Amino acid sequence: MASGGKRQSAPDPQDSAAAQKRRRRSGELGEEEPGMEADDGGRVTRDEDSFGAEGCSSNGGNLNAASSPTSDDFRAGSIRRVRLENFLTYDSVEFFPGPRLNVVVGPNGTGKSTILCALCLGLGGEPGLLGRADDARAFIQHNKDVATVEIELVGLHGNDRATIRRTIDRNAGSEKGRGRGASTWMLDGRKTTKAAVKELVTKDYAIAIDNLCTFLPQDKVGDFSGYTPRDVLRETQKALSGAQMYGVHQRLIALEEELTNSNRTVESVGDKLKELRTENEHLEREKQRMEERRAACDKVQLIEKKRLWLDFDAARQHALKIKEDRALAKKELLAAQSTIAPVQKKADDLEAEFKRGTHRGVALDEGMKQCRRDHDVFLRKADRFADTIEVTQSEIRNVDVSQRKAEVAVRRLEEKQVEAEESMKQLPPKEELQKAMDAIKAELRATRPPIDAAKRERDLFLDRTRDLGERATTARTKLDRMGDEKARRRDRIFMQQPNLRKTFEWVDGSRKAFRRPVWGPVVLEVAMKDMNSAAYLEKHVPQSVLKSYVVECKEDYNLLYREVREKLRLPINISIVPGGALEPVRRGLSEERMAILRKEHGVVGFLDETFTAPDAVMQAIINAASVNAVLVGTGDTQRSIDERGLLKMLASRENGSPTGYCIFSSTERKAYRYTGSVSRYSRKVNLSMEEVSPARFLAPGVPQEQKESAQKQLDEIQVEIDELRPKVEEVDMKYRELQSQAKAYHADFTEASQKMKSYNEQRRKVDTARSRLADERKNASKDYAAEKGNLTAQLKKHIKNYLVALDSALQKHDELMGSTFIYAGIKMNEEGLRERAQKAREYCDEKRLAQSTFEVKVQELSQTFTNAKTNLKALKELADRDAPMVDSNGNELPLKELLGNLPDEIDEIDAMKEELLIKINTISDNPGVIREYERRKKEIQEQEHELEQFGEEQDMKKRELTEIMTPWESRLINTVKKVDVLFKEYMKELNFVGEVKLYTGDDEEDRTNDDDGQNYNFKDWGIQLLVQFRSNSSIAILSAQIHSGGERSVSTIMYLMALQDMMISPFRCVDEINQGLDERNERLVFRRIVRNSTNPSKSNTLRNDHSGQYFLITPKLLPNLTDMENKDVTILFVFNGPFNFDNYSDWNVGEFCSKISAKASENERPKE
Repeated sequence: MASGGKRQSAPDPQDSAAAQKRRRRSGELGEEEPGMEADDGGRVTRDEDSFGAEGCSSNGGNLNAASSPTSDDFRAGSIRRVRLENFLTYDSVEFFPGPRLNVVVGPNGTGKSTILCALCLGLGGEPGLLGRADDARAFIQHNKDVATVEIELVGLHGNDRATIRRTIDRNAGSEKGRGRGASTWMLDGRKTTKAAVKELVTKDYAIAIDNLCTFLPQDKVGDFSGYTPRDVLRETQKALSGAQMYGVHQRLIALEEELTNSNRTVESVGDKLKELRTENEHLEREKQRMEERRAACDKVQLIEKKRLWLDFDAARQHALKIKEDRALAKKELLAAQSTIAPVQKKADDLEAEFKRGTHRGVALDEGMKQCRRDHDVFLRKADRFADTIEVTQSEIRNVDVSQRKAEVAVRRLEEKQVEAEESMKQLPPKEELQKAMDAIKAELRATRPPIDAAKRERDLFLDRTRDLGERATTARTKLDRMGDEKARRRDRIFMQQPNLRKTFEWVDGSRKAFRRPVWGPVVLEVAMKDMNSAAYLEKHVPQSVLKSYVVECKEDYNLLYREVREKLRLPINISIVPGGALEPVRRGLSEERMAILRKEHGVVGFLDETFTAPDAVMQAIINAASVNAVLVGTGDTQRSIDERGLLKMLASRENGSPTGYCIFSSTERKAYRYTGSVSRYSRKVNLSMEEVSPARFLAPGVPQEQKESAQKQLDEIQVEIDELRPKVEEVDMKYRELQSQAKAYHADFTEASQKMKSYNEQRRKVDTARSRLADERKNASKDYAAEKGNLTAQLKKHIKNYLVALDSALQKHDELMGSTFIYAGIKMNEEGLRERAQKAREYCDEKRLAQSTFEVKVQELSQTFTNAKTNLKALKELADRDAPMVDSNGNELPLKELLGNLPDEIDEIDAMKEELLIKINTISDNPGVIREYERRKKEIQEQEHELEQFGEEQDMKKRELTEIMTPWESRLINTVKKVDVLFKEYMKELNFVGEVKLYTGDDEEDRTNDDDGQNYNFKDWGIQLLVQFRSNSSIAILSAQIHSGGERSVSTIMYLMALQDMMISPFRCVDEINQGLDERNERLVFRRIVRNSTNPSKSNTLRNDHSGQYFLITPKLLPNLTDMENKDVTILFVFNGPFNFDNYSDWNVGEFCSKISAKASENERPKE
């Protein structure tokens, strides 16, 4: 190692035997491979470790000539001292870093990275930042219970110091809380909290332990190169300004999000305001009609008051008329009373004579009624005897007819008996028929076993065929279900997205409520042509679009949003494609250029050509993701990107101007998306590359291998069915032949049975004929003469009774006629008397009626007059109460004039009221309309006020965004430019190409203006590191998928070096960044680290006005590193092996140098 600076180095392995025996550990790194010791050749193995510490005493020698650094050499917040006890590999150690570059050197596993762990945990960092463990107790040395980390920081003023001490207790803290509560904190000897320590470290000293730009542990080196541009920008801002620039960036993101949400709110409020105004126009018309109705009601009330006075005047005139009528009725009553007495006497005499005649007629009428009843009885008896005579005569005639019928029946049955016996003789004997039937039965029984055997065999084959058919049907159904990609995809997506299932069920059940078709979710409407295309589309189109619904009119949008989002409280994304029409697709490339891409670079087409969808859905996807401009390539495309500079060709138009692009390509195992966007500042094309993951939403429901397996199973079943079919036909043919033979026997047996049946039937006919003939002969031999004599005697008796009844009826008829003549005379006289008496009574009644009429009239008129006076008084009181025309002092009221303007005729008043009531009835009484109108009017005013407030808030936020964006953006652009210049320079020194770009999201030409504001997409801003390590490759974004570990390490350290002078943190740490570098690059990288970390102070008076401390941890240093000859480089060695000191403070540089010099002199002395 070259001399110079404040260096501590390891002791000579050839030291004395006494030094070799000192084995007490002063800084143990762990219990790894116990028993390992140095071999005879002096090779060092890990046994005991300790630090060579800055500031140790020296006994002489030029190597210690440089003066030790003072606090004036350190930036505020730099680490002045570190002491560890029982921490990971160290029992007890203390070391003093230098103010500039500190190189920590030691073999692997000796405890170099433990220094970074101690710095992180000692300054309040979380264990997770180290990537090793989540619990601080995991850093306590094995078999120890308590570990201590003590760090001394240079103060902000003069010789101030801040000493932080963290003690970690293995037995304290919560097991489930990842060691929370296991640590105690001390600050300058006083107990404090972790929060206070973090506030001191981050705010007072601007130390960012959680920033990989300033603190890069070994286990996090790979993370930095895997950062996205947004992550790099975030860490860079924190490193350069602490929370200032990063906080401004976060505020810009929040403001932009608030403005976006505010725009949506303004649009929503505007739509609601428009809807309220439209509704209020209708309410205003209703309000006017209600006001007209109210005016009509008021006039009706006025008319009713006028009617009260008109009713009073009419009642008064009516009362006077009644009074006059009553006086006239009294005079008429006196005249009627004097004419009634003579008329009454004559009427009474006629009434008495009429009653005497009436009593005689009643008695005679009763005798006539009894005579008529007796006459009717005798007539009914005569009728009954006449009916009996007729029945008896009919029975006598029937006796003769029955005798003749019996004789005819006997002759007919004799003929039938002879005919049946002749037919019986023509049939074979019964014994012969029975013998033939028995023979056929025997042959049938002989054919049954072979038929049953053939049937069983056929059934077996048929069952096997049926089973195979069912299996084939099942397999075919299963294969068909596998082919229904949409259903399978829907089930899979809905299982993962329950809210999407609910929205789909509502939409599917409410389709009749929409004016036009509603499509969606979009992911269910597209049909992919292959797996790669599915992955490309899912990568390019946002999930919010894939899960959205597409409507074709604003009314359907409002309905869907209101019912699902507002009422059901379900999240939903909706796109509108007016009319559902697909617009003509416009391509960004000419046909000639596209032909070149297809022929020379393996491009197969555009992304919208890789799937099919309804026109409305296709247009919605194009609107949201511009799939019509995205190219789809193959493996040849990826080779053109890697070897032929295809991306450069895509980044420029045919006229040479820059343009954005997006293209997908693939290799055998992976696929990538390359996106170029034009910077709105430099007009350069920024490249972004992303790996494409396999499709999840758009993936086919069933893997192709499973489909092929199902098809193979179906084919095997079909082959077995085909092989079985000839056997089934053969067995079936055999069974059918046996069946035909059995049917022939059955036909013979049926014929024999029929003959036997005919024989039995004919035998029964003969027996029946004989039986019936015997019965008829018996019937014909009966005695019909005696029966006829009895019937004749009965006939004579019935005739005699008939004649007696008829004679009695004639006598009663003669009596009835005599009484009738007498009754007629009485009735004629009675009618004359009744008429005269009736006329006298009527005349008397008329006189009495006239008298009573006059009496009633007088009474009624008296009562009516009394009622009229009462009514008149009531009407006067009612009119004075409800329609007063004068006050209590007799002064006229305004009502009198209003009533005077109305007509004085009741008919006119009633007609006017009727017209008003018709008008009132034609207008529905809805008093709530006016209240609703006023409420809506107030709501409109509130919405207008709210809209105005939103506008003011938007203006304020836009002003705030512009005010804080301008300086932030300017500073960020300048910073990126400075870093870009340095990064290019540093990479050029290594013969590489490097570039740092500010990525601002989408192309400037693709940005959408929102009213008078602009969509900046601050959340997408980032810093891109573009590198090129080989001349035959194009410059590309630093990526783990493209670049090796060494290339990423070089790029990372050069970027950090470019940030070096601008960082605000007082110290930086990098652990083993040189791993993976070849010797040339490692030398160049180390030279750059030394130069940037040891630049002279920017001030002639302040020695600490420099870039701060830098800790570089490495397991080795290449030989002949001339850049180490710098006074600002401090080497911290981690000693290793069996020759360690008893204590780290025993190391003495001067003594070591003296021994080396003496040994060299001894070797140079000539030998005797």
